[in-house]
Amino acid sequence: DGNISLDSQFVLDLGAEFQVGGIAVQPDGKIVMGGTLNQKMIVIRLLADEATLDINFAANGIFTYNTGTLNQLILQGDGTIVFCGQNNIQGILVVLDRDGWKINSQSYIKGATFNDCISNENCEIYVAGQNTDGQSLLAKYVCA
Repeated sequence: DGNISLDSQFVLDLGAEFQVGGIAVQPDGKIVMGGTLNQKMIVIRLLADEATLDINFAANGIFTYNTGTLNQLILQGDGTIVFCGQNNIQGILVVLDRDGWKINSQSYIKGATFNDCISNENCEIYVAGQNTDGQSLLAKYVCA
C-alpha cells in the first residue's frame, strides 16, 4: 500500500551536535554517513543489519578530518568514499578507500565553499560551490 514505517531496531542517536552531510550504502550493504561534529569532518560506517559502528572502518569505526564542515558525501563505483566541504580557509575534497583510510585530500581555492561533489566512471571528481566573491565555481580532481 506504499506506507513507510520506522524500523525501531535501527535507530542511531548521534546527538544534537552532529550535522549530517551525506549518506550512502556500499555494495555489501554497509552504511557510510558523513557530517560535522564539533567543527570536524566525521565519516562513520555502520553494519548493515544494525545501528552499530563497524570497528573495522578507519580507527574504531570513525574517520575524523581536521577542522571543517562536511557538505556532501558520495561513493564511487568501486566503493571509494568521497566527501567535500570547507574550513575557515578553503574548500576541501577528501578521498577514502572503502575501509575509511585516506587515499588523498585536496584543498582548492582559498575562501571557497564546496557544496556538492559528483564522480564518473573515469575517476574524475567534480566539486561545485562558491568563491569568496559569491561566484559559482567548479573544480575537477582526477584520481592518480
